[in-house]
Amino acid sequence: MVSWLRIGLIIVLGLGLACGLSGCGKRDGYSQESPEEVLATALAMIKNGEANKLTRLIYADSREYRSVLNRLGSLLGNLQKLGIELNNRFPEDVEKLRKELVRVAAESPDNQKIGAALNTEAAPGAAPSIPRDRAAQRRQRQQFEDLSQRILTNPFLFIEANAARLSAEKITDDIATVKLDGQPLLAGVFQMQKKEGQWWLILPLELPGVSSFAPKTRNEWSIIGSLIKMADGVVVELTEDVRSGAISKVGQLANKAGEKAFLPGAMIFVVYGKEMDVRRQRERAMRGFRTRAREWGNARVEAGDERPAVDLMIETLGKVGVERLDEVVRARSVDREKNPLPKWEEMPEADFLALMGAWLSSVGDKEPIGAITEDRAKRAQKAADANLRGTIKPVTAYR
Repeated sequence: MVSWLRIGLIIVLGLGLACGLSGCGKRDGYSQESPEEVLATALAMIKNGEANKLTRLIYADSREYRSVLNRLGSLLGNLQKLGIELNNRFPEDVEKLRKELVRVAAESPDNQKIGAALNTEAAPGAAPSIPRDRAAQRRQRQQFEDLSQRILTNPFLFIEANAARLSAEKITDDIATVKLDGQPLLAGVFQMQKKEGQWWLILPLELPGVSSFAPKTRNEWSIIGSLIKMADGVVVELTEDVRSGAISKVGQLANKAGEKAFLPGAMIFVVYGKEMDVRRQRERAMRGFRTRAREWGNARVEAGDERPAVDLMIETLGKVGVERLDEVVRARSVDREKNPLPKWEEMPEADFLALMGAWLSSVGDKEPIGAITEDRAKRAQKAADANLRGTIKPVTAYR
């Protein structure tokens, strides 16, 4: 219980921090016209009791991503409501926690110590371990409960306690980084980018150790959305428990959260683990396709086709193929014999061309592949863009 829930709470804290450092356009009087205004916007949203709006300010490149961010916004808003309820009922305990965080921040001038204060004892991406020694287990549990209490009591304490130490600085005309005491916060992993004339925070989902688990498909985003929805429900229940007196002191929060979230959370993590297995099988098949496609593309260029057109055609085939291979991998869980994965190295040229033709046909491009011209490649791309779900991203580009 400690391991998975602890990871979940750290993720919530990280996203909460990330959201708190993001910006927005001039909606509801807020602005993101510059990196500096992004920080002012974040603090204003928190002070105005509008934490639920924070996630709408993160840049999302798909509808699935945006849907999950909307759910996360609800969670952050309810966390803020829980913090208000706790402050009303246990003002002395909450004030003690706030002073402790301010003290830690004042005594920790560097980002490494700030990271320690946030209990990031494992390196990013490191798998959680369960100590065999009982004393170590107790220490880990205590660390988990301390972290849980901080997040549940007020996930924005870090931002509020360190507001004066935060700044934003442009790296290029359209990229900025968030700094703490003039140094990149948490090694600079949180960056802002200017897109569509506005500044947005870009969550570091492509970092090594993060990208392996970050959602990329409709199914994966849906599972993460379910996890956040579950956590949101737990926070609402905790708020009612505080209001009704079922929670009589702040120290009970972590245990109550674990009791409420363990079984549904564990089930969701099992489902996500199975989805990761589907991804691994699909990506292995795609790596084989890319190797074979690269050889085929080089041969087409030698035969006189234009390299840019060939590259565009293979890129399009990769987008379609990753969806088709995903279907095969899922079908294999029912019947492996009837749903074999392609054996790229052994596949005759005619069969390889026939498979690629079938992939294009599945998105409405019924033409023979033929000579790869710019017009032919663009017609294939247009068909794929119009008919492909487009929610499964290849891990690496063709080249």
